[in-house]
Parts: sequence; C-alpha cells; structure tokens
Amino acid sequence: MINSFKGLTIKIIIGGGNMKINDAIAKRINDLCNDKDLAYKLNKSDNLSTNKLASLSYITQSTAQHLTDGRSKNPKMLTIARISNGFGLKLKDFFDDPVFDDIDLED
Repeated sequence: MINSFKGLTIKIIIGGGNMKINDAIAKRINDLCNDKDLAYKLNKSDNLSTNKLASLSYITQSTAQHLTDGRSKNPKMLTIARISNGFGLKLKDFFDDPVFDDIDLED
C-alpha cells in the first residue's frame, strides 16, 4: 500500500515483508534445484536443470523457467504442488522455509 502525505510518499508493507510471493517461490525452487544432496538423489548430478525439474514435475519447460526466474507473477497452487512432488516433498514442506516468513502482501 502506498500513501502520500504532503509530498511525502510512504510505502506501508503489510506484515513487514519485503519479498513478493513469486520471488520467494522462485528462490525456493532455485535453492532446491541447487541442493547438491537432493539433486544427486533425484538426478545423480550436482543440480537440477529447468528441463529436469519440468520432467520430474510433469509441467512444461516454459512453466518451470517462468517460475524459476520470477516471471510467473501468480503461480497456481497445483503447479507448486506438482513441483513439490517432483522434488519428493509434501506441499507443506515446500513452504516450510524461512524465505516465506517475510512476504510482501501487496499486489
């Protein structure tokens, strides 16, 4: 929310958050793709590519790319659930990360 008061602009962030939800999701996915232990377990390599993530998650490569680079502004919960499943995680475990502790709730 942005308020102006006598030429002074004040941005009020509900909950004190500073990261948009799509950016937090992108960070979480990228962190999981770069988790060497998880990547080796799933892929026998040091990291998961966008293509491999898409394949494991049953989503298109373009959807995976848009999620990982933050271009997807309002990702569907079903897509995030598929990605969680691709990582071998329950949805609640995907969101159980400090990156989601301080989210900007503005549109």
